[in-house]
Amino acid sequence: MTQLVLEQALNGLQFGLMLFLLAAGLTLVFGIMDCINLAHGSLYMVGAYFVAAAAQAADSFWIGLAVGVAGAAVLGLLLDLSLFRQLYKRDHLSQVLATFALILIANEAVRMIWGAQPLMLNAPEALSGPVEIGGFFYRLDSRGARWRTDRRYGRHARSRTFADAAACRTAGRCSSNTRPGIGVDHDLPADGVDPVLQAARPVSGARLMAFYRSAPYQKPVALGLLLALVAMPYALNAAGQEFYIGFATRVLIFALAATSLNLVLGFGGMFSLGHATFFGAGAYVAAFCMSNGISEALIAFPLAMILAGLLALLVGALSLRTRGVYFIMITLAFAQMIYYLFISARALGGDDGLPLAGRMTLAGFSLSGDSALFYAALGCLALALIFLRRLADARFGHTIQAIRENESRMEGLGYPVFRYRLVCFALGGALAGLAGALLANLTGLASPNVLQ
Repeated sequence: MTQLVLEQALNGLQFGLMLFLLAAGLTLVFGIMDCINLAHGSLYMVGAYFVAAAAQAADSFWIGLAVGVAGAAVLGLLLDLSLFRQLYKRDHLSQVLATFALILIANEAVRMIWGAQPLMLNAPEALSGPVEIGGFFYRLDSRGARWRTDRRYGRHARSRTFADAAACRTAGRCSSNTRPGIGVDHDLPADGVDPVLQAARPVSGARLMAFYRSAPYQKPVALGLLLALVAMPYALNAAGQEFYIGFATRVLIFALAATSLNLVLGFGGMFSLGHATFFGAGAYVAAFCMSNGISEALIAFPLAMILAGLLALLVGALSLRTRGVYFIMITLAFAQMIYYLFISARALGGDDGLPLAGRMTLAGFSLSGDSALFYAALGCLALALIFLRRLADARFGHTIQAIRENESRMEGLGYPVFRYRLVCFALGGALAGLAGALLANLTGLASPNVLQ
């Protein structure tokens, strides 16, 4: 037992030192400068690929280490000259969106350059053998560098180019620690996430809310679009293009998820990077219900909404006490914690997720056919849009929009601002849970990926 505790303590110390190197580089960007760089972890990933590729080509770990550090520094310099200098004078929200786009670009660039398979790299001989510590032998390479790090944030002040390059050198140095049998995998990006939901770009609240208010052209256009969607499965079946029914269903489900995010972002002005967590929670609830014999969607879907809404209520109760960039960071932190909680739970399938034995039934009608699930998703989306339109014209909708525009004034008028924002946040989470339950029925799997 003593040897096990000692080994785990040394493993934790080694991992902590690696994260310290990563955080030290991040401090130059976030702690010293006034720029939020969500893509800082992507340099960690790219640095690891540089090290692995150069070490394989030169058959030397140390040459690979030097190339990784230099390559990450040069990449950081190029990013500063081409992008970050345009972001230094912008607000934090613009920086978040731009650097989030960099994460997606970096992930796809790594996939195109190095392929989908991880690169393998052996530790150098000097660091691969055991060392004796009081009669206990500890392998120096017992911990690896295939880490899934969180997205981080940064700040900018004076020495912009050199500070960013120094941060990149630190990230590249941190990412070069590897061991036999452990590879560098682009599917484990340095930010730890790969969602589409979290990249939604906010626009002005007035334009967002105008979509839910009555306009002379709105009802005819909406009715025409609804009729076209109703006829779509019949037309696709007649044309022998049944595949596109499933594709259209996925579009409707993600439209519902985006609508739930719009409730939080458009109505409440709360920029949350953890909204996909509630989407994934709904998928897991549906899969868990199916695995326990609950195949009726009229039971499973409301249950998914309730549990996702309660999870959003819990997260919102803690994160809504902050504002601005701190709210963004806390919602991201909650998303990561919940993600690791789900993949560590054996009852939820761990990394493999939780499969569904089949699709559910809705009021006795089976959703096993693609057309049936399409109409179920269409109905849920239509009801959600009607609900949001009613909400926009209700007292709650007017109040939450006023809080978004001028929170201090609403507080001065005596409105319980925190309570209104929390209810809005929970409602958005509940709608996201419904979308997740539909997606689980479509794919037949509640995967950890849907939490991101």
